[in-house]
Amino acid sequence: MQASRALASTGLVYDILIYERHLAAAIDFVDRHPRQVFVLDHVAKPRIKERVLEPWRSRIFDLAKRDNVYCKISGMVTEADWTNWTAADLQPYLDAGV
Repeated sequence: MQASRALASTGLVYDILIYERHLAAAIDFVDRHPRQVFVLDHVAKPRIKERVLEPWRSRIFDLAKRDNVYCKISGMVTEADWTNWTAADLQPYLDAGV
């Protein structure tokens, strides 16, 4: 906890690299550090291959309410079917952020 507080004073960004099942814990962590800037990597690695949107979508919307959180979409294809993915497979996860 002390390290997280110290980081906020440096102006550095804290990257959050998690799977979607960790989103609730990430939200709690972000709420405890409102002055820290966070970047959620890979949109929390949703279950694209299985075409599962919930609870990922609801939790992404909840996390997006925080002004100190940004999101990178890079790496989404790593959660899709590596050999057969299409842009259409990713679209529902991109649309969730609109």
